[in-house]
Amino acid sequence: TTPLEDIAGAFVMLHVPYFLVSIILVTYRYIYLLVEEAGKMHQAYILRHFKKDALEMKHMGSFLGLLFVRSLHHAHLVDDAMSLRGYDPGHYYGPHQSIHAEDVFLIVLMAGVMIILKVVLS
Repeated sequence: TTPLEDIAGAFVMLHVPYFLVSIILVTYRYIYLLVEEAGKMHQAYILRHFKKDALEMKHMGSFLGLLFVRSLHHAHLVDDAMSLRGYDPGHYYGPHQSIHAEDVFLIVLMAGVMIILKVVLS
């Protein structure tokens, strides 16, 4: 698989704004914290409502609101920590690679194979 930094480098080469690339990278790196926080909150809910197996719809809004507030607080802490460590949002991602004739040939070849497969299989 392609490393995320290489994908970010490709976004930069396609002139995607740096702040969007940074948002994608930070979201990818910290999504597990959001899932872990939701798991902790769900477990706390189940322990408080021991007769329930799942989150009720009437509590879903407050659950999501609290998850948002806790995530926002954690995001501020991460932003402060990254700023103190010298994080530069305009950081250049990945080495610049130019497109060669072999790359174009492989793209055209793969597109042709997919079109042929689509026509044959449909």
